[in-house]
Amino acid sequence: MTFGLVEQPITILFHSLYAIIIVVLHNALPYAIIPLYITLRSIPESLYQAAMDLGSNKLSIFFRITLPLSMPGIAIAFLFIYIPMMGEFAIPALVGGKTYMLGNFIVRQYLTIGNWPFASASTISLLLITLIVMFIVFKFLGVRRLYE
Repeated sequence: MTFGLVEQPITILFHSLYAIIIVVLHNALPYAIIPLYITLRSIPESLYQAAMDLGSNKLSIFFRITLPLSMPGIAIAFLFIYIPMMGEFAIPALVGGKTYMLGNFIVRQYLTIGNWPFASASTISLLLITLIVMFIVFKFLGVRRLYE
C-alpha cells in the first residue's frame, strides 16, 4: 500500500484456505521441480529427433514420449510433496486462522483436548493412508525403473 500497488490489503491472503494453498505450494515447489528436472534431462534427445523424422507433431511427442518417460519423476515429485503435507500443521496454524488440516487436528487432539488415544489412532490411520498411497504410486507409476 505504501508503494501504491494496491489501495487496500488483499483479503484473500488473510486467514483463508487460499492462503494455506499459496504458502504450501511455495514451500513444496522446489521438492517437485528437482525430480522432474532430473527425469526430463535423462530423456535422450535422439527420441525426439526420431519422432520428428517419423512425422509426429509436438503434442503427440509429448504424450507418447515425454509423459510416459517422465512418469517416475512425476511420481517421486508427488510423493515428495504428499508425504510432508499430510502431517503439516505449522503452515495452517500460522496463515490459516481457523482452517484446520489433518496435522492441526491431531495436534489439537493431543495437546489441547488431551485425547491421546484418539490422536494416536488418527496418526496411525494417517500413516496407513500414506503407506497405501506410496504403494500405489510405486506399483503403478513405474518408479521401479529409476532403480534399474
